[in-house]
Amino acid sequence: MKSLLWLALGGTLCAAAFATTPERMALRELSARAASGDAGALRRLAYIHETGFDSISPDAAEATRLYGEAARLGDAQGASLYGFRLITGEGVVPDTTQGVKWIYLAAMQGDPRAANNMGWLLTSGTGMPVDSVKAAEWYYDAASAGLPAGAYNLVGLVESGAVEAPSDSLMAPVYALLGGAYSRGQGVPYSFPRSVEYFLHAAVAGDVASRRVIAEMLQQMPDALDALPLDSLLRAWPGAPTPDMARDPFFWEE
Repeated sequence: MKSLLWLALGGTLCAAAFATTPERMALRELSARAASGDAGALRRLAYIHETGFDSISPDAAEATRLYGEAARLGDAQGASLYGFRLITGEGVVPDTTQGVKWIYLAAMQGDPRAANNMGWLLTSGTGMPVDSVKAAEWYYDAASAGLPAGAYNLVGLVESGAVEAPSDSLMAPVYALLGGAYSRGQGVPYSFPRSVEYFLHAAVAGDVASRRVIAEMLQQMPDALDALPLDSLLRAWPGAPTPDMARDPFFWEE
């Protein structure tokens, strides 16, 4: 009787071990699409090999190989990731020249992370001479596509004095993007004061949505701007209001 019980239990465990879960079915379908030459599927499968999933253990070399296949089939995100791994040597012998080539191709296809990486390459002098002006242009492209890291890096170049600040009309949405990123901790550490600072800078630069953000914030929290060195900030920004005006929510509703 006991042997029959163990046999039944063993069969149940065996069936459970080989049960087809929705996740495994999805993985098989993804693998089939990748094998047929679907570039997006190859990139997603590469990520699975990079991080590991279910029975697939992390495998840096296989991940890099698959990212490379996706890149050669024209996938911009795959090219960006492949290029970065070639530069850092993740799962492959480092090759900075080829890495830069793939990142540049991805950036030219409009991938915002590749554009941000181009900025980093030009800022750090990795694989090419340092050029802060060109780096700022790439960071701006990344920020314009909605990537907070691009906004963070562009503002960093401007605030460090490495490049001249672009016009208010160009920078206003960049400051607004960074304000939103700090308010959510998206790509940057959460910081209420930094969020307020960049929304305020965007509002001063003419961003209408940021003016509404500041107005609503001051209506709910009249002392919100007290977290900032308000006097020195406003003196540094052309066209900024006086501190008393800036604290008035109705000023921003005009």
